[in-house]
Amino acid sequence: MALAANSLSYFPPRHIQQMEEDLALLPLWWAEEGDCVLTPYNAIYRVGTNRTLELQDISVLSSLVASSKDFYSLFNIWGWSLALRHRLLHLGIPEAFLPTKEQLADIRTLSSRGFAAEYIHQLFEDADREGWSTHLVGRGMRVLNSFTEPGEVDSSFFIFHSSFIFKTLWSSSGRGVFVYTPNTPFNTDRVSSAIRNQGGILIDDFYEDKLLDFALEFETTDAGTRFLGYSVFEASSAGSYGGNIVAPQPYLRERILSTGISEKLLDKVISYTTHRLGSLLAGRYQGVFGVDMLICRHEGKTMLHPCIEINLRCNMGILAIDVYKRLGDNANSILAGDPNHGFCAQVKDGKLGIQVSK
Repeated sequence: MALAANSLSYFPPRHIQQMEEDLALLPLWWAEEGDCVLTPYNAIYRVGTNRTLELQDISVLSSLVASSKDFYSLFNIWGWSLALRHRLLHLGIPEAFLPTKEQLADIRTLSSRGFAAEYIHQLFEDADREGWSTHLVGRGMRVLNSFTEPGEVDSSFFIFHSSFIFKTLWSSSGRGVFVYTPNTPFNTDRVSSAIRNQGGILIDDFYEDKLLDFALEFETTDAGTRFLGYSVFEASSAGSYGGNIVAPQPYLRERILSTGISEKLLDKVISYTTHRLGSLLAGRYQGVFGVDMLICRHEGKTMLHPCIEINLRCNMGILAIDVYKRLGDNANSILAGDPNHGFCAQVKDGKLGIQVSK
């Protein structure tokens, strides 16, 4: 949302501010002893032995800067934006330890669903040439920069019997996503507004017979891009996030393969994403990222969509990997917040999610 706003003074809606406050200590689940956690209200806590918390004076930031080489070693953040850069500057972090405005503009471009559409077209070109595109879907994913009314003769997208999913170029957790089918009303104003506000809107075929939502998680550094693991999660038909499975990696891999997708294809997509997407990000972004995918039944075959979107930031799948390392099987734990008041991140019966008290 902050990337979509692209403003130094971005303030999220009140419920998002409340979520940030309630889940302020969620970074403890990937922090190490000696790390500091900066909260939305600028309180700073150092992680002590046995994961105790020690409240720190704001001056601790100066000592952290003095012991760091650059912002990659200084910060481990959920995701960058102009607003976050502006906030850290006001807290006294030297500009040399922050990404430049130009770097953030590039990260914003790479975080757009428009970049994901460009990437998947490259993927299909390579997969067609190398002969492994047979069980892939997503070829029609693209960005509309202008709007054509459904049903018009000259439209190449809105064919009467087809279903499509629309996504704004920047959004979060399934927001900005809606489905058009021949049996549902079409919101012309919503599409036009998205194009007007963000310069375009992504359109993809809508696969109704979905078997599984999952993601591949990665980290890219100066040394290259490495595969971190699998993330299996629940999502509604329109993409709203419902929670991650917290389980060992072999179990998650088998859960993916149990849909009927071939092991060879899965490994090919992992290798291709690591090397091809890694090369596109090299020198432009460092940190963790995830690529959302899905498996569906389409035209009588089990098919894999290799790039629903690219999350160029930390995400719930990476958190699920870290939580499993700490808690193990069949975990039940409140990670941050209060289930009786406001927002709460918790693992219940091996499923990680964000709950809101009623």
